[in-house]
Amino acid sequence: MTAVSIVYHSGTGHTAKMTEAVATAGRWFQSGWRDKSAAGFTVSMGPSGDKLSTLHYMFTLAMQQGMVWIGMPELPLNDKGINRLSSYCGVMGQAGQEPVDVAPNEADKLTGELLGKRVAETAKRWLRGKQAAAQPEFLRDAFPLHRQSSGVLRQLIRSLRVDAHPAARRLGLVREHAAIAARHARVAQAWKAHLERSHAAIREAAQRCARKERVLVVGAGDCLDVPVADLAAQFREVILADVVISPVVRELEKNHSAKVRGVVWDATGALETLARRAAPFALAEAVAIFEQADPGPPPGGEPDLVVSANCLSQIGLVPAESLATTPPDPAFTARCAQAAARRHVRWLAERPGRRLLMADAARLNICPDGKLLRREPITGPLGLPLPDLTWRWDLAPIPEWSRRYHRVHEVGGWIDDNVKLVIAV
Repeated sequence: MTAVSIVYHSGTGHTAKMTEAVATAGRWFQSGWRDKSAAGFTVSMGPSGDKLSTLHYMFTLAMQQGMVWIGMPELPLNDKGINRLSSYCGVMGQAGQEPVDVAPNEADKLTGELLGKRVAETAKRWLRGKQAAAQPEFLRDAFPLHRQSSGVLRQLIRSLRVDAHPAARRLGLVREHAAIAARHARVAQAWKAHLERSHAAIREAAQRCARKERVLVVGAGDCLDVPVADLAAQFREVILADVVISPVVRELEKNHSAKVRGVVWDATGALETLARRAAPFALAEAVAIFEQADPGPPPGGEPDLVVSANCLSQIGLVPAESLATTPPDPAFTARCAQAAARRHVRWLAERPGRRLLMADAARLNICPDGKLLRREPITGPLGLPLPDLTWRWDLAPIPEWSRRYHRVHEVGGWIDDNVKLVIAV
């Protein structure tokens, strides 16, 4: 084994930094860091302080080493929040002569934490990809990598073409919207019965309406579970509301003249408050924000029929997964999801017209032989009565979620007075 010693003196630390760079030459020659993940962060006294030059140096070194560079995608929503210095190639922090417990400030430290989390998640995905590439040939034939890659590319293109609430990207809702569409493309046949039952439930609720001026669909998504043509034939106006409005909905607007309208709308009323917060959330604080938020009046005015379309279990779950917490709490996401669901049902019950709530009532893990491994209730803590309608949704057949079991949801449909009862619960 050949050893190389680098002899240097560094009074201020600058030469030491150069020595570290020189020391990487051996790794470059041996491709020791090839295909590994890299990211960068830097701190200086000024808001700029040539920090971009420092990050570019790190980036160039990483490229020379054949590494994969991971940037910082968070939007700078305000000058005191996450990524407040507007750096996308890495994290920038600012600190003068203050003690280390004062500077960098909480926003800069949280930005660094988010970058670290992204590096860890990217490394996990990269490892899974390498493991998939190394799997036996018969498994590669069953799950070809090019399908996975093209699916990711489709999701990326789709996410760039949507109209979204300003906080939706920051809180993961645009990504979730694209993931739902991608999953439907993969398992469309398994979803067919669920979508047909959803259509039937909406048609039944529509038939109960004596007045048919306006129908509002909350959580419309791509309208997979919404019979838009039937509603447009019965109502003067169809409002499709969601935090993300895709080209699919814009095409429906064109196909149905002026009767169908897609509206970007936050049904929780909490997203903007959550997104602009830089510091981590305590559990009680986040739950209070979801429970006390005011979504405001329905977009377009009070409807004759309002439909909550299979979004209740996700309405708080997805944004909560994007929040930093202190202290870490394994119940944080579930508690936030329940708080957002309770608030949404109260808002729905306050509507004077007809109401239809379609929602996941329970999550099931089912073996290929039909044996139930686990049942996790969802709507039980909300105090809802038994649903008027029930069916099962084959959400993720093997191997979509797991190679051991199917993920199935029990879905309930609550109509009119059964929704109203929740106000007294």
